[in-house]
Amino acid sequence: MMRSLTLDAKTKGFSAKKAQEKKYARKLKKVAQQVGDITESYRDGSYLNDGYEEAMAFYTQGLFPWAQKVAREMVTSVDLSNISAWAAMSKKLGASMRKDPVLPKVMSLMDEQVELILSLPTVAAQRAQKLSLEAALDGARADEIAKEIARTGEVTSSRAVLIARTEVARASSQLTEARAVSVGSEAYIWRTSEDSDVRESHKEMDGKVCYWASPPTLSDGTTTNAGGIYNCRCYPEPIFSDAV
Repeated sequence: MMRSLTLDAKTKGFSAKKAQEKKYARKLKKVAQQVGDITESYRDGSYLNDGYEEAMAFYTQGLFPWAQKVAREMVTSVDLSNISAWAAMSKKLGASMRKDPVLPKVMSLMDEQVELILSLPTVAAQRAQKLSLEAALDGARADEIAKEIARTGEVTSSRAVLIARTEVARASSQLTEARAVSVGSEAYIWRTSEDSDVRESHKEMDGKVCYWASPPTLSDGTTTNAGGIYNCRCYPEPIFSDAV
């Protein structure tokens, strides 16, 4: 008879590490700081001076090598943690992976992170330019709009934190899935971070069996595997049969 084998839920071996999230966020916040400084240097009240768009584009272009380095560091760090969790799982199962299948996934995750990092100044510039245009069309709101433009760095920093939280968890979950599926796992147990920040719809999923190939639709209407959606720190705990 087939039976499921999982890690002890309390080990949280496959969960994303808070330290990795914080480190990634600190790096991305540096971009937010630069974005804020550039915006402020070209800001004239509720308007942006000529050259702002070019300055932000120039900064974004020069950011590419740094973005590659930071993306590689984050994904590599998450992958090493995932490998450690797999070592513990393999010992428990009495089996090991003969060939690690995740290199394509690692490369894909790195490329995605570079795009997200480069999107920080791009999205910020689009927001600031839209506000500047609104000021030109609605002079009565000039003071209010000026304050919003001045908050460009702050808004970008908040987005950087969201990206860090989402992407570290997503990378961890996708690496877990790639390795699990490669050795015959069809399902996993949804685990949450078990703190007050867990969304109600995700709390409802805690401990439930889900299938990799068919992400569940949650009570809030989203369809996702554990750790696969914005601001989610849930993670999948793979299920294996005795045949692994």
